Amino acid sequence: MLPESADSLDILINEILFNLWPDGVDFVELYNQSEKYIDLHSIRLGNDELNPITEERIIIGPKQHMAITASPNDLNNHYPGVNPKNMLKSINIPPFNDNEGNVIIANDNGNQLNFFPL
Repeated sequence: MLPESADSLDILINEILFNLWPDGVDFVELYNQSEKYIDLHSIRLGNDELNPITEERIIIGPKQHMAITASPNDLNNHYPGVNPKNMLKSINIPPFNDNEGNVIIANDNGNQLNFFPL
């Protein structure tokens, strides 16, 4: 499989956790609705500033979900049973406010792939 570039709406913001449990952790779940294998190294995530999701070459396959979080272990403590291959630790996950802001994903060319207002 060779990774392809993501186009608009290839990858969707499927779920956002921003109103945490007392000891919880933020996450953004992405869903690859395309038939492409997409390298998450080329995807940017943010609200005001967009940063790479990962510095590693991590492939999200067709019809695959991926939870992006600063702590997969903490996320798994609150939502046990999630397949570890569907979680990715990212040091670049932005903070999400409970009452304002947005979540944006874009490709490495800066083209917006999906947007979700909070």
